[in-house]
Amino acid sequence: MRVPAILSLLLAACGAPESGSAPDRAAEPAVLLDGESLFQLEMTLEDQAGRPFELAQLRGHPVLVAFFYSRCDTMCPTILSDLRRTEAGLTPEARQALRVVLVSFDGERDTVARLGTVAAERSIELDRWTLVRGEDAEVRTLAATLGMTYRRTDDGEYAHAALTTLLDGEGRVVRTVEGTGADEAPMRAAIERLVAGASPPG
Repeated sequence: MRVPAILSLLLAACGAPESGSAPDRAAEPAVLLDGESLFQLEMTLEDQAGRPFELAQLRGHPVLVAFFYSRCDTMCPTILSDLRRTEAGLTPEARQALRVVLVSFDGERDTVARLGTVAAERSIELDRWTLVRGEDAEVRTLAATLGMTYRRTDDGEYAHAALTTLLDGEGRVVRTVEGTGADEAPMRAAIERLVAGASPPG
């Protein structure tokens, strides 16, 4: 079994988002599993409607995974804006195929009801985007598997990295973006290649 490298990320205070220097690269995944697919992770999260959610539900689609928490009013909205810019530049076929998963690491406060409110407030298209939450241990497992770092601060908020990960239709890591404000073109190109190679259903 090949042991992939662990991504190294610096914690960034939520009040001081980075921009303009975010590295975007084809990545070797930080998955510590027998293989490379995140679909092997045995965990069940829940979405903004309270339904059970597993990444494997999105098999066959390219998937962008990012982490956030709803109380953040600086870096997390920027992460959302970056995702929307990436999506907006895709061809109609690729945009329809793409799925986006926003994972909250503040499950205590980001309840199902709160995630539903966030989706409505930010006009998130829930036919292709999903907001999810879960028990702290499960979210930390997913974050650690992808190389995402965060910690609770003394004031009850979070210091956290910004990491966006592209998965292929089998849940394998294709590309990552660290930080915010990166050129979206490489990520768009990677998504377009996935869609051209195997168009997912629906």
